[in-house]
Amino acid sequence: MSDSSSFSSSKPGATSTDNANDYECDHDNDYGYEYESEQADFDGTVAGKRRLLTDPTRTVYFRVRLAVSSVCQMPPIQKLPRSVVDRIAAGEVIERPACVVKELVENSIDAGAKRIDVEVEGAGLSRIRVVDDGCGIPSGELALALESHATSKLAGAEDLFAVRTLGFRGEALASIASVSHVTLVSRPAGASGGAVLSNRGGTLEPVYPAGAPPGTSVDVADLFFNVPARRHFLKSARTEMGHVQRAMERLSIPRAGIEFRLSSGGRGAVRVPGEATLRDRVAAFFGNELARRLAEVTSEGPDIAVHGLAGPPDLARGNAGGVHFFVNGRFVQDRALLGALADAYRDYLPPRRYPVVFLFVSLDPRDVDVNVHPRKLEVRFRRPDRLFPAVRSAVQAALRPVPARASGGPVPLTTADRFAPTIWAAGAVRESAASSSLFRRRSAERPVGEGGVLETPSGTGTGTEKSARRGRELRCFQIHDSYIVEETPRGIRLIDQHAFHERILYFRLRARMEEAPLESQVLAVPITVSVDGAELEGVEEARSLLSRAGLDVEPFGPGTVILRRVPAVLRGRDPEPVLREALAALAAGRFRGRVVEPLDGLLASLSCRAAVKAGDPLTEAQIRDLLKQRDTVPHADTCPHGRPTTVEISLEELAKQFHRR
Repeated sequence: MSDSSSFSSSKPGATSTDNANDYECDHDNDYGYEYESEQADFDGTVAGKRRLLTDPTRTVYFRVRLAVSSVCQMPPIQKLPRSVVDRIAAGEVIERPACVVKELVENSIDAGAKRIDVEVEGAGLSRIRVVDDGCGIPSGELALALESHATSKLAGAEDLFAVRTLGFRGEALASIASVSHVTLVSRPAGASGGAVLSNRGGTLEPVYPAGAPPGTSVDVADLFFNVPARRHFLKSARTEMGHVQRAMERLSIPRAGIEFRLSSGGRGAVRVPGEATLRDRVAAFFGNELARRLAEVTSEGPDIAVHGLAGPPDLARGNAGGVHFFVNGRFVQDRALLGALADAYRDYLPPRRYPVVFLFVSLDPRDVDVNVHPRKLEVRFRRPDRLFPAVRSAVQAALRPVPARASGGPVPLTTADRFAPTIWAAGAVRESAASSSLFRRRSAERPVGEGGVLETPSGTGTGTEKSARRGRELRCFQIHDSYIVEETPRGIRLIDQHAFHERILYFRLRARMEEAPLESQVLAVPITVSVDGAELEGVEEARSLLSRAGLDVEPFGPGTVILRRVPAVLRGRDPEPVLREALAALAAGRFRGRVVEPLDGLLASLSCRAAVKAGDPLTEAQIRDLLKQRDTVPHADTCPHGRPTTVEISLEELAKQFHRR
């Protein structure tokens, strides 16, 4: 306890041989003292007294100076000045210029504006000006609008549990005004004139009359002029302007009926007309090509409605930057919603790949808590168990087109004798794509030279030779008994035969189960499987669902179930792994909800078990049948578990590998 010590006696007869070590060991009585009392002072000393055990009439008084780190030297508690409080609040709400744009535009939307213009200079640090034609603010309330926790959007505590506006805290304008120079001009609808109020870094100026159109104009200049540290941590002007545009996209995309304009440095950047559709609004920020490829999502439930646009799997990204969730018109970031989306895309995307979606969830404001974080990006749901399946099923329905009955049933692939790779014409297997110029069947054959060796025309051949090369049929063959190589007009296509067949079987099984239970067969010898309590409970709850998938399973004594029937597609395969996966899904609670969708995972498992395996040699007819299914199955480029089935290699890529280009 000592770093330096000094002994002083303030009473006559005090012993002067004590030191800091005596004090440290006083409770052990090693030095013949009995501890009486001590008191720590803010000057870094501890004073006290001890009584000698050998002579109780003698008392030793001492004072020990402690190390500075051993003593609490906190200053007294005091209330922070308003200017400091506002800057702390600004640090939570106003992180960068884009946050100012977000807060001001939200106020304009809440004011009922039909047109909102945003002007930005110097990436928002020099100036941000937001002009709207909303309801306006009376002159007598302008000063109050710049005070903390002053708002017209809440009347009492009960309103916090049913927030219907984008803003409600009453912090934004005060926070902005504390770190910038703000000029507020407003004229209520129906008023003969407007008023102007200026605030210089938290210092209010008097309100003056001013001529102004109906609505409100907020001019923010010299952002973070009094917080240089915040400016230091901002990114480049290009990056900050990108954040501003992202804020505008999140505000304007869900707002049909409002016209938005964004300009930077006097030049127009984005304009979204009020009459623009959702797809048009997405196109304004992400381009027409992306917007054109998005599928519509629509689902109306008794408590939850989900609508929006969802992108195909090939638009997926390595991060969640393309995921846009809006709850009651508010952009949010929520793990539960992201989990529901991942589950919906489970059959189409591998792990850690994220789709491009714009999803809008509408529900009772009382069922969502937006008062979680000052920036209002996080929310809490009262009934997440209902929200998750609603979002998942809505997106799955958009990704899954109406099942089209293809010519023929599932491809009857069986293991055949191994044979050497064979080349043959495959143009005839593409009748379903005959209208496509990429797969038009040709009649001319590639010339064969002496000895059966294929002749390779040179790149500078005659026009007749080039015509013959273009007119020959496309070819395909199997390699390593695992992959199919298919020639295409623009290169080659490598196909994983197992993953590709798995996707075909999954589509066929799902289409059948939409209409009736899957065909099943009785096991000659029923299979018993040991289960735990959760799995057994799941079997009892979901027997009818399992029956639709062709699995006849029921409890069979303590900790055991018996399997009597299996899907016909598993003929010749071990059904126990499929049953195990189904039981695990049941125990995890994934078989709740609609009839078909809860069984998606089980159908994917059935397809995987029944599909041709890597190492299975295929006959010429089997490969023809397999490729014939490609254009009749949606999302043929991925298996039901999200892994790719196909790899395309262009002629340009091949030429680069051989240093021909």
